[in-house]
Amino acid sequence: MRIVTVHPDSEPLNVNADRLAKLKTELDQDILDALAARGPWEEELTECLRQYEGVPKTPERNIPIQDAPNIEVTLGAIAADSVYARVIDLVFNQVTPTLTCRAGQDDAQLADDVKRFQTWTNHVATVEMGLRPVAENVALDWNQIGTGCYFIPFTDTIRKTLAYKIQDCGPKAIAIPIEDCLWPGGAMSDVQTMPWFGIRFWMLPGEVEAAATANGWDITGIQTSSDIGWVRSRREMLGKTTSNAKLTRLYQIQYLWKHYDIDGDGTDEELLVIRDHTSQKLLKVDYNPYDMRPIEIARYQKRAHMFPGLGILGMMKQYQEALTENVCDGLINSKLANTRMFATRPNTIPGGNVRIWPGRNIEMAEPDSIKELRLSDIYPSNYRNAAEIISYAEQRVGVRELSGPAPSKVLGGRTPGITALSVLQQTNQRFVPAFDDFRFATAGAVRQGIWRYREQLKAGGAKAKRAKDNIIDVLGEDDAERVIGLLLSDRFEEQVRIELTASSPQLNKAQERQDAIQLGQIMMMYYEKSVQLVQLASQPGTPKALVEVAKQIAEKVGEFMDRTVRAFEPIRDPSTFLIDFTEALDSIQADAGVLNQLQALMQQGGQNGAPPPGNGPPLLGSPGSMV
Repeated sequence: MRIVTVHPDSEPLNVNADRLAKLKTELDQDILDALAARGPWEEELTECLRQYEGVPKTPERNIPIQDAPNIEVTLGAIAADSVYARVIDLVFNQVTPTLTCRAGQDDAQLADDVKRFQTWTNHVATVEMGLRPVAENVALDWNQIGTGCYFIPFTDTIRKTLAYKIQDCGPKAIAIPIEDCLWPGGAMSDVQTMPWFGIRFWMLPGEVEAAATANGWDITGIQTSSDIGWVRSRREMLGKTTSNAKLTRLYQIQYLWKHYDIDGDGTDEELLVIRDHTSQKLLKVDYNPYDMRPIEIARYQKRAHMFPGLGILGMMKQYQEALTENVCDGLINSKLANTRMFATRPNTIPGGNVRIWPGRNIEMAEPDSIKELRLSDIYPSNYRNAAEIISYAEQRVGVRELSGPAPSKVLGGRTPGITALSVLQQTNQRFVPAFDDFRFATAGAVRQGIWRYREQLKAGGAKAKRAKDNIIDVLGEDDAERVIGLLLSDRFEEQVRIELTASSPQLNKAQERQDAIQLGQIMMMYYEKSVQLVQLASQPGTPKALVEVAKQIAEKVGEFMDRTVRAFEPIRDPSTFLIDFTEALDSIQADAGVLNQLQALMQQGGQNGAPPPGNGPPLLGSPGSMV
């Protein structure tokens, strides 16, 4: 159980000088230990990046012959690119809208408010956060090296042009290279519960000064960094670029979130510590300005009880090394098999070397004095070995494009749709956990962006006004008020759920259309039977017991249909499509009671000398009436 107590008044952090000194010492040791512990992991990352780029492990190969074939077979890159394309297509192209907001409770008013919230969420994700380009970078780290990181701060920037002063404020999504994330060695996977977690930025002097002015950092005595990290240097080298020209001007500024009792009251505070790594100086210590750590992590293949995941390149590393050696050996074998050496007696050939070209004739007194030497034969086992290695690699990562055509090309053009979808589903089961983790992390980044607005609204003052103005600009006054009401609700997390619409790699447009047709048929049958049931219950003279049975049937059918409709992935709010039978039957019975009373009164009036019904306007309920 989690109990949240709201402070009656927000007070500044009470920093104890002795505790601050102890915090600095502790952080210095923590970061030193963390950087030392990740050496083998960073070495694995650099090797994976080399394999992806297809750079040979050694610049030259001179064994067994000079200038032997030396290529890197990018087996891992083929698989990684295939998975990357699939996940981007799944999340952003296959299903629209990309994000779905749904009511967490069965409430008609709440469902109506959440529809407005959906419009605003789409705007925040696409316009303010710039979700897709950020997700593409995170997806590359996620599938290539196993772990991707979203950072979601609330930013406020001002730029001046010749004609305008432009202020951008709102949540931003930033893709952080995983090598620039810092965590304790041996840490578990949950960023929110780690003792500390950090990210580092490489800033130029002007950037540091601007940040210090805006955020109140003490930057006296800070020092520039001597390098930008092993993995980053490797990325730049493989990308044919470098930061060496500005290395002497870069500062390594670390943002560290840490649980620590800074005021000595016996309760840990959630702190945000700004630290210069080179000088080991704490630039600022304060409360975390957000209600949670603004970090979301996506892992491709999780390692049990460990923070970093395992990527496709790491999974394929040994297979790529084996295939590279096998292919290079095969090329050398082919080259040697098609190359001849000659053995001659001394002075048989002028200069000692035989230069060969088509049609050349070498005249010699003793033709038998020259002998051809074969260097090698063709060994077909190389090709069998390559096929076997690729087969093992496919089983490891589940990608079929390495050795054969995709399932879509295997299936014939006349394959029934359901059969084709079943084959695709079985093929893609390997990716479900990995794709789900990326989907949850991306949806979590959007939730954090929404949470940044909630924090601004609850802060009050100028921050709240700015946040409200942003929402009103997008939705207008009326809809904005309903969205703001949801954001300020104490039960916001229970009332609104934000998720990526795509739920698994099996979901695609073809299946979505088939599901829509099937659901439409079910709903039409449901509506027809509903009308028949209402007609039966509304007949004059229907026994009360039968009406009660009709109500029970309506209640059971409604519950069954609710569960059925929820089984269809695109539907997030079944109450929008279902009928409230109880209210309808009660209304019909009430109207029937009034009708019976009116008919009884009219019959009594006719017996007392009232004009017959045919001589005046049609009576309520008579064959010529409007009812």
